[in-house]
Amino acid sequence: MWTRSRRWLGIPATCGFWATARRRTAPRRAIAGMLGHWALRGYGFFALEEKASGAFIGWSGLLNPEGSPGIEIAWGIAPDRWRQGFATEAATAVVHYAADTLHLTRLISLIHPENVASIRVAEKIGERFVGTIEFQGKDVRLCAVDLPPR
Repeated sequence: MWTRSRRWLGIPATCGFWATARRRTAPRRAIAGMLGHWALRGYGFFALEEKASGAFIGWSGLLNPEGSPGIEIAWGIAPDRWRQGFATEAATAVVHYAADTLHLTRLISLIHPENVASIRVAEKIGERFVGTIEFQGKDVRLCAVDLPPR
């Protein structure tokens, strides 16, 4: 999994909107951050595997970095699996996990304004545009969804 994840996280197309996308250390830092989030927050990212092939195709989960306006749902899918519904399927499962297991009441997404595919996924999981904010030195779209109590 490490080799597949590292290779995938180093592809500019999969990380193009990340501030660290072009740094050589980006894959290692991203994976360390994903694992550390579980230890610090009790939630984090899940690896996504295609059922038919068992291939690693991306990740989805929750994060709350310092300075974030809320708990964020995020996703990333390998370019050869784009436009197949995997991001929406994974994000929907994470929404259910957040509501049913973690009993969260609100999730946000911080999306680069040009990332049309992620904006569509956010809309499909019920998020609505709240406004544009600056986060970590970039202007991003803040989208949010209120989760029903369970």
